[in-house]
Amino acid sequence: MLATPHPRALRYPLQDLVKSWVSCQAHTQTSRVNIMKWLFLQLLTLCCLVISPAAGSFNNYAESHPERRSNNFCDLPQDPGPCKATFPRWWYDKGSNTCSEFIYGGCQGNRNNFQTKIVCQVICTQIRKSLGLPYLLGPC
Repeated sequence: MLATPHPRALRYPLQDLVKSWVSCQAHTQTSRVNIMKWLFLQLLTLCCLVISPAAGSFNNYAESHPERRSNNFCDLPQDPGPCKATFPRWWYDKGSNTCSEFIYGGCQGNRNNFQTKIVCQVICTQIRKSLGLPYLLGPC
């Protein structure tokens, strides 16, 4: 599943999102990092943000899918896939620490593929930088 921002999420700077931990406490009783995990899940409507560094392990989905534990999709190269559609998308270039537009063919490719520049930036620069750790997204 590709990340698509919730319309409300685009109106909030990252600092305001991070200050909203209290709205997520009903979902988890664990560390601030886990609470932040749920916060971004709610406001950006991302599916299954699965790192849990304070607990020292990933959630059940990642535990049962070892390939999800070892790959940070923001580090993957641009991959338009083999199909011939022309969907404008964004990918994170770790070498330049920027999100750049590319044309996605519509099938396969990899998870370094975002529908908007802002989602790419939030996922691969702002959240990653604020956590200081790698993270993964997985399908629900």
